[in-house]
Amino acid sequence: MSGPARPGSDASRLRHRRPLHEKWHPTTRDTADHGQPYITARAMLDVAIPSASYAQDRLRDPSPLALIDRVTAAEEAALTTTQPERCRTA
Repeated sequence: MSGPARPGSDASRLRHRRPLHEKWHPTTRDTADHGQPYITARAMLDVAIPSASYAQDRLRDPSPLALIDRVTAAEEAALTTTQPERCRTA
């Protein structure tokens, strides 16, 4: 793809679906506690996010990964225009 994808376009959604594999399937606490996909999936399953959510056995649990694999991330152009430097997607 040449140049940035237009926000909201199919190309933009595809580009942001899996920005970094490690963010979508974290293997360490450091990545998991900064990864919105993992935090969101874990909260949906457990209702809360205690420190135990980042234990190695929890990181290997296939349940949140199954939810994460169903997530699509897309830029919300209205939010990006209000704070373009804070909402960078690339």
